[in-house]
Amino acid sequence: MLGSFVAALDASIVATVMPTVIGELGGIDRYALVFSMYLLFSTVATPISGRLADLFGRTPVYVGGMATFVVGSVGAGLSGDMLQLVIARAIQGLGAGALLPVGMTIVGDLFDARGRARVQPVFSTMWLGGALIGPIVGGILTQAASWRWAFLINLPIGIVAVAVLLFVFREERRSLDERIDWLGAAALTVATGGLLLALNGLAPIAGALAAIVGYPLFVIAERNTEHPLFDLALMRAPAVGAGMALNATVGVMTFAVSTYLPPFVQGVLGRTPVEAGAVVFATSLGWSSGAVVNAFVLERLGPRRTALTGTLCWAIGSAFFVSFGGDTSLPFAVVAAAVLGLGMGLTVFPIMVAAQSAVGRSRRGVVTSVVDFARSMGASIGVAALGTVLFTSMGARATEVQSLLDPARRATLDPATEAALRQTLDTGVHSVYLIMVAVAVAGALLAKRLPAALADAEI
Repeated sequence: MLGSFVAALDASIVATVMPTVIGELGGIDRYALVFSMYLLFSTVATPISGRLADLFGRTPVYVGGMATFVVGSVGAGLSGDMLQLVIARAIQGLGAGALLPVGMTIVGDLFDARGRARVQPVFSTMWLGGALIGPIVGGILTQAASWRWAFLINLPIGIVAVAVLLFVFREERRSLDERIDWLGAAALTVATGGLLLALNGLAPIAGALAAIVGYPLFVIAERNTEHPLFDLALMRAPAVGAGMALNATVGVMTFAVSTYLPPFVQGVLGRTPVEAGAVVFATSLGWSSGAVVNAFVLERLGPRRTALTGTLCWAIGSAFFVSFGGDTSLPFAVVAAAVLGLGMGLTVFPIMVAAQSAVGRSRRGVVTSVVDFARSMGASIGVAALGTVLFTSMGARATEVQSLLDPARRATLDPATEAALRQTLDTGVHSVYLIMVAVAVAGALLAKRLPAALADAEI
């Protein structure tokens, strides 16, 4: 829980302090790299960390991930220019790729199917808590001390988390006579790294070629090795295959809400950034509520019906979004966001608990990590796809719309121009909202493939 908290705190704190960082270090041309390099390295490290945890035990991999994350945090806090900060963020991402999946794997090891259904939502509250207070902590540290402490704060928290794990957690070691599939790991790293670089516009052609070559090579390597990084046969298990696909749609939906709801609230409705933040905050509250409900109903209803209920909430929330207009009230936007967030909370945990409960301990680490990996990939693909939809829908005036989001520039617009730009932005975000409805339908179809009841593979 402490490890999850420190990762969530860092993820939400960085966006708050980055304007101050740019003001001190300069290098605004590398602004996006601070985020994309973290995402790239954490996504690539996730499935590999899970496999290492199965082979060598959870404790050494988790401690190594935390140590790497803390080293990256210290490096970020001591950075003298943007290049150093980007490199430090990459190191942080490498460590974060082990923290969350291996932490969830440890939880899966400690409890049976019933216990997982009850404790995973509690485990997630630390992530939600870190995400919610991160911007506040970042603002306080930046004003009271320095933006550097937004990164350095990870050092004491990380030390406490490792100390708790080493002194309290007693892992049952089971030696596996298996080797690491280095060829598969290399192919997956090249393919995923290339895809993320291409989607973020950092290396479109080279990245796309790496993905086109890397993914088939990964499949061939996994089918022809005695000890694969990820046994592709596991994909035939509904809890794993359908769970990965459904979690990818969760990633798309999460990105769509957090990214395309604030521009509507600020640009079309003319509300303040604080009010836009309040609407997004309602999504987090709904997610948290869904997690709490899961602790009581998942065992009784089973993964399939619980996740179907969640995707129904997606559909209702997305339909509310589609009905938004220039006269939409802020309370209605809050309700719509909360309903969609509730659906997220009801969907995410049945996926993870069902996948963990479908396999034994020797495969639980890699299964946990690839299910989490699927959500990261869904979010990454959503970044590119939904962004393209938005700008294509807005047409020739797409670049002018950003003036609506700057209060000073908006005040200089004449009423006719402002109305036209509001309509342009409204058209763009509604195209995204229609896709969210389609994603909800796809999610429901995938949720129907989850197992009706939780399995209970050997602990």
